[in-house]
Amino acid sequence: MIYDFNKLAPSTEVKWTHCFDNFTCTRLQVPLDYDNPSVGNTSIAFIKIDAVQQPAEDVLVNFGGPGDSGVNSLLDAPESLRLWYGDKVNIVAFDPRGVNYSGPAIDCFPNAPAIRNNFITMYQNLVSDYSSTSVSEQYYWGKALSEWCAKSVGGPNGMARYINTPSVAHDMLTFAEAQAVSNGKSKENATVWYYGYSYGTLLGMTFASLFPERVGRVVLDGVGNMDSYYSGRWDTELVQTDQAVESFFKYCFEAGEESCPFYENSPEAISTRFRLLIGYLRGHPVPVIDDPNVEEPWIATYADFENVLLNALYSPERMFPLLAQILVDLEHRNGTSLLIAAGLIQGSNPATVPALDPSTPGVIISCVDSHGRANTTDSLESFQQYTELLHAQSRYAGGAWSIVVASCQNMDVAPPPSGTFPASLGVQNKTAFPMLFITNSIDPVTPMANARAMASKFPGSVLLEQDSVGHTSSTGVSNCTLGHVYDYWKGKLPSPGTVCQPNALPFQGTGA
Repeated sequence: MIYDFNKLAPSTEVKWTHCFDNFTCTRLQVPLDYDNPSVGNTSIAFIKIDAVQQPAEDVLVNFGGPGDSGVNSLLDAPESLRLWYGDKVNIVAFDPRGVNYSGPAIDCFPNAPAIRNNFITMYQNLVSDYSSTSVSEQYYWGKALSEWCAKSVGGPNGMARYINTPSVAHDMLTFAEAQAVSNGKSKENATVWYYGYSYGTLLGMTFASLFPERVGRVVLDGVGNMDSYYSGRWDTELVQTDQAVESFFKYCFEAGEESCPFYENSPEAISTRFRLLIGYLRGHPVPVIDDPNVEEPWIATYADFENVLLNALYSPERMFPLLAQILVDLEHRNGTSLLIAAGLIQGSNPATVPALDPSTPGVIISCVDSHGRANTTDSLESFQQYTELLHAQSRYAGGAWSIVVASCQNMDVAPPPSGTFPASLGVQNKTAFPMLFITNSIDPVTPMANARAMASKFPGSVLLEQDSVGHTSSTGVSNCTLGHVYDYWKGKLPSPGTVCQPNALPFQGTGA
C-alpha cells in the first residue's frame, strides 16, 4: 500500500499498485514531445476505482480547469463519482501533465508559498468594472504576471511549452494503448472511454479531433467553445450569465421568505433590491474588524462580491442559499460572510468553487494553447474594447472574466508542433462511436449555444439537455441524465432533443 506517488516508479507499462487504502495507482511514462522523443520523458499519475464486476472498461475523467487535479478529485469524493458514472465501469482519474502529481513540475512562484498566497489574494479579486482605473490595473497586473510566469518557468525553451492540451490528449491514448497491452490485447485497436467537464470538454474534443478512430465512448458535460479557447479570446462564455443571476430572483421568490432570506413579493422586486444593494456596495465597501474570523482589518468590496457571485452561479442548488444570506448580511453592513465565501478570511462556509489561482499550471496551459493568437491584449485600448464586450454580455460578471485573458498577454511560451492545435475548429471526421454532449438549459460560463455549436462539428453526436441552472449537469442530480449516461456506456444514445428534469431545485429541495 502506498500513499505517495513519488514511491511509484514511472513505467511505459500500466502497473496498478494498491494506494490510498481503497484505490489503485500507476505512473505512466510518456514523451514530453511526441514528435521528438529525444527531448525526454515525464510521468502521468493515474488513480482508479474498479467496477463491481470485471472485466470492465476504463473511463478516464477530467474534472475541468485547466489545472484541476483528477487524483485529488477522486480521492475527495469517490462515492459521489460512482453515482455519476455507475458501477459497470472503472473510474480512472489522472493529473494532466504539469498538474499536481504529474510532471514536469511547473510553478510561477517556486518554493515561495507565502509570496504566492499573498499575490493570489490580490490578483484573483481584480475586476475590470470596479472603478475608473480597474481596466488598466487588471491589464498591467496581467502583463506583470504573464512576464513573471514566463521567466519563472524557463521562457520560450523551458519545460512549460510541453504543458499543453494536445499533448494531454495524446497521453490519454498512450494510457489506453498501454492498458490494452496489459490486458493482452492489441494496442492498435485500443479506444479511449472518457468523461470530461468544462475544460475537460475541450480536452475531449481535442482528442476526438486528433484521434477520431480511437473514440470508444466520450461524454462532454458543460461544453466549452474550441474556437474561443484556442484563439485565446474567451469571448463566448458569458452569454447566459445574467440569465443565471435572474434565476436567483425567480427561485428565491418561488421558495418564499421562510426559505430565502432575500425574499420580496416578486422576482422583479428582488432584482431591484439586489441592484440597489450592489450599486451601493460599489461605492461603500464594508469594514470588517469586530469578528473572530479576522486577524487584521478588512473591507468587503464590490470586487469581492462579483467574484463570489460568479462562483455561486456554478452551483445554484448548493450556493444560492448562501448567496441570499450574504446579501442580507451586506444590507446590515456585515461583510464577514462575503469575505469567507471569497476565501479571504477563514470561516465555516468557504466558497465551494475555487477562484482562479494564477500560480497553478492552469494559467500556463491555457496561455500555451493559445500562444500568439489573441489580439485582445495588444494594447490597453484593445483590452478596454474586450472588457466592454464582456460587460455587454454580462452586467453582473463580465468584470471578473477578463482576468483570464489578461493573464496571457506576455506569456511567451510556445508549444512545439506536436502540441499545437488550430485556432478554429471545422467540421471533423466522424468518430468511431458518436459522442454524447450534455448541457444545462442555463450555464453561466459554458452556455447552451456552445454545446450546440460544438456538437454540430462532430457528425453523429447527440446533445442532451438538463433543465437546470449551473455549470455542468453535476451541479444538480438528475436521475434522467444519469440513466442516459449509464445507457451510453452500453452503446445507447438518447434521442435528439431529449430534455431531462433535475431531482431538486435551489431553495426548494425535490424538483420535477
